[in-house]
Amino acid sequence: MMHGINEDNRRWWLLAEMGGVLILAILDETIFGVALPSSTRLASLFSVPFICSTA
Repeated sequence: MMHGINEDNRRWWLLAEMGGVLILAILDETIFGVALPSSTRLASLFSVPFICSTA
């Protein structure tokens, strides 16, 4: 039996895709909400300026 997208299950595939996108968006927000404040705090502890050199 072949599993794929057809007229009968198209809505369920769309619901699964939208659910996956929602989970990824929430996970992304959670990671950035935790990582950005701690990385800026870490960068201010070292207070090393970023050096950009152009050759």
